[in-house]
Amino acid sequence: MRTPSLLGATIIISVALAVSSISVGWVAARDVEPASVRRDEPFHTTSVVVPNRHLTQKWQPVQRAIEEELDAISDCARAPDKCSSDGAKKFLHILDETSHYEGRAKLAHLNRAVNLAVKYTPDTRNHGIPDHWATPFDTLASGKGDCEDYAIAKYALLRAMHWPKHDLRVVLVYDQRKREDHAVEAARLGHDWIILDNGLSSISNDIGLLNYHPLFIVDDSGVRMMMRASGADASRIRNWNNLD
Repeated sequence: MRTPSLLGATIIISVALAVSSISVGWVAARDVEPASVRRDEPFHTTSVVVPNRHLTQKWQPVQRAIEEELDAISDCARAPDKCSSDGAKKFLHILDETSHYEGRAKLAHLNRAVNLAVKYTPDTRNHGIPDHWATPFDTLASGKGDCEDYAIAKYALLRAMHWPKHDLRVVLVYDQRKREDHAVEAARLGHDWIILDNGLSSISNDIGLLNYHPLFIVDDSGVRMMMRASGADASRIRNWNNLD
């Protein structure tokens, strides 16, 4: 999200609520790797399931809508003449354009296509509220959205392209250079995580984006907190618990 918004406040509140249990369990997680811990995440992190009411309330309705919209896309593909949704038509158009590419070229074309189809618009101007997570159809139909709307649309398009769900993440990050919260789509290609970013004209490997500090993942499994397995990062997470 390229302007200050409720996303930043949501992240801080979510960390404050979850960190007391996570910071205590993080040492054990590094040693025993319980089922709730997932390794090899974007930006060389580990993710942990956290009880996270705020982000879950944002993500779950969109997650359900994505499944419904993917079903609608299947119906539209079978009977294009009966497809009346502007969002679905634009979704299908991007799918068709991208179908001619494979691998990294597919990701690059998808990133560019969505970035061109949507004009960056803050939620306060687009929806009249500080933070709103739109469905892919809504974003494409309006042609307006902010960073998480771009990322969610790209996530859904990759799902429609049958990219494996376990290789897709919407990642909430803190841009340390711009001092802003932001959201990107991450797709695993081979052993690499590729970042699709509305703020960049080209795709990039996660390791090339040193200014991004990863905070949370939302994906088909729900909401997860991201942590680097280092004392400095664990200390920073504990410090967030002292925020007023």
